[in-house]
Parts: sequence; structure tokens; C-alpha cells
Amino acid sequence: MLLFIAGLLLNSDNSRTITVSVSLDKPVQPFSQDWPVYVFAAAPGTKLPLSSYTTRISELPNKVILTEDMYLLPTHTIADQPEVVVTVKVSSSGDPHQKGPEDVSVSSPALSFHKQSSHQLGLTIKR
Repeated sequence: MLLFIAGLLLNSDNSRTITVSVSLDKPVQPFSQDWPVYVFAAAPGTKLPLSSYTTRISELPNKVILTEDMYLLPTHTIADQPEVVVTVKVSSSGDPHQKGPEDVSVSSPALSFHKQSSHQLGLTIKR
């Protein structure tokens, strides 16, 4: 089971940011400390990261700030999207594009940039 908790944070310079507090619900026994944790924002219904960050299970809990400058492709950023969905994926395979048997992910609902340029949320990984 995966949990989501959301709040709002206003940004004074109008650049788009998403602050994500990533945590594990229980001790990390079912996960290897070396497994990567991918945190990324994508347009709703897509998987192409518009802003992304990689950490490890051993570094959780962790606060990640996704920004407009953390893109994979300069033509696809959170600066141009009216809404995004944030996903946290624990990858047993070490590859964010492959699904391993012990992978776990959690996603936020769509976050709109129509009235605000920043969001703050928490995503908790549960087995």
C-alpha cells in the first residue's frame, strides 16, 4: 500500500519547483540499501521525466526539490506543463525503465501550475 500527503508552498521568483519529502513507512528490511530511488515529475498519463532526481534507499528519508533545470531533454521541462504528476520508484533492477519483481512506486495526483508556481508534497513508500 502507498500513501500520499500533499501541501502547498509558494515560490517568490515564479520558477516552477516541487519539493518532495520521500520516506519509507517501515524499516527498510524488504529493500536493499543500495537500490536506487527515482523521483520524477511527468505530464499526466506519460512517463517521460520532465524533472528528475536519483537517490538511494540508504538516504531515506530525503527531501528532494525538483526544478525546471533538472530535465532530461531541454525541450521537455516542467516549465511548459500546466500539470504534472510526481512519481517515486524504488527499483530492484537498478533501471528506471524496467520493472523488477520487487519494485515499488507511488504517484501523486496531478499538480496544477495554473495558480501557483511551487508545490510541496510527501510521498511515503509502503510494501
